[in-house]
Amino acid sequence: YELRAVLEGLAFRKAAVMNPAKAASQGDVFIDKGREAVKSGRVRDLINADKAFHQFVYALSGNDLISPTMDAYWTYTQRVMGEVLMRNEKPRDVWDQHETMLNAIANGRADEAEARAREHIMTTAAFIVERLRVDFPDA
Repeated sequence: YELRAVLEGLAFRKAAVMNPAKAASQGDVFIDKGREAVKSGRVRDLINADKAFHQFVYALSGNDLISPTMDAYWTYTQRVMGEVLMRNEKPRDVWDQHETMLNAIANGRADEAEARAREHIMTTAAFIVERLRVDFPDA
C-alpha cells in the first residue's frame, strides 16, 4: 500500500493542477454513486464505486501511465476489500474522505489533494489489515 499511496498522491496532485474545473463539474456524480453503494450494502457496488472514483482522478491527472500502472494494485485491492466488506455488518464509509479529496482537487489545492490521498490510502490499508487480523487471527 505504500507504493499505491505514492501513485495515488501523484494522481491527486496532478489532477488538482491539470483539471480542477472538470473535477468540480463532474466529480459529484462519483461521490453520489459511492454513497448509493454504501446504502445498498452490495460489496460489488462498493468496490466498483470506489474504483470508478479513483479512475476518474487518474484521468484528471493527465498522466496516461497512472491508470494502467494502478490496474495491478486494483486487482489485489478488490480481493482484499471484498473479503473485509463481506465480513463487516456495516461497511466503512470512506465517501466523506473522497469528497474532501475531490474538493481539494476542484479548488486547485495540489499539496492538500496529494496529502489527503496518501493519508486515505494508508488509513484504509491499516483498517483492512486490522479487520483481516480480527477475522483471521491464525493467518
